[in-house]
Amino acid sequence: MTYSLEDTQERILAYLRAEMAQTVYETAIPEYTTLKRNDRGQVVPYVAVQFGDLVDAYSETFAGVETGDFWLPITLQAVSGDPVISRKISNKLIRIMLGWKEKYGGQVRKRMGGRQLPINNADGATAAYVNPTSFGVRIQLFDDV
Repeated sequence: MTYSLEDTQERILAYLRAEMAQTVYETAIPEYTTLKRNDRGQVVPYVAVQFGDLVDAYSETFAGVETGDFWLPITLQAVSGDPVISRKISNKLIRIMLGWKEKYGGQVRKRMGGRQLPINNADGATAAYVNPTSFGVRIQLFDDV
């Protein structure tokens, strides 16, 4: 038996990995010490994923709060050593995520936020560019048999 929340998270990761040419990591927000690099120290373009804490969608049932609807926040960062590549990866993430349908809920919607940010080395030089973008999907919680 599995839980619909975990199933949803795993399906999102599998979908992103199938659709993106870049490697998709479920990892913390990138910083210069955690950037994915090749053997020459160059930042390899990739996508970082974080799932946020559930947000109540205020849809209740007589079965109790656990069976209500919730929003699952999804934050994606397009990371690259080149600002244009980061922007283009971010644009593709928006294109493939908007409207993706969750088996146990609704369609993925865009949430507020996102802009290109530099990630600087300890010496202040720019090591990479990150384009964060935020989404949410409404899901129902239950044990999946």
